[in-house]
Amino acid sequence: MGPFLHRLDGKTFHPLRHNLNAPRGVVLSMAEFPEPSVFNQLSPYVNFLFGKCLMAEIYRPGAEMPTLPELAETKEDILEATVQAGREIVQSGSIRATRMERITQPIGSRGELSLQDRQWENRGQRGGLGKRRFDR
Repeated sequence: MGPFLHRLDGKTFHPLRHNLNAPRGVVLSMAEFPEPSVFNQLSPYVNFLFGKCLMAEIYRPGAEMPTLPELAETKEDILEATVQAGREIVQSGSIRATRMERITQPIGSRGELSLQDRQWENRGQRGGLGKRRFDR
């Protein structure tokens, strides 16, 4: 990017140097919270940064849930769909809607969230940052 400021349509920006095309981008973000709304602020910011050069956004809520043994099959489906999405982006510049549905499929019920909480507590018993150490 060049150091000088330019204005276009009421927006200020730094122009690219040497008349290069802006790099295309893909954003992959994960969060432990199970609700997709956890990305409500990230998505507009990413769109602001990349603009028309943003090829895809992949947001995976409840990202820690598939680490539970009970959800191993779901985890494999999500990982496989994510790899396939990467291939689709390279080959066609986009991700099919059905693929995105597999990546962002809802996982976890309140019971599974309790399992996740227990897994967090067990980390402390194994020397990790568990609930007891965190609450100090």
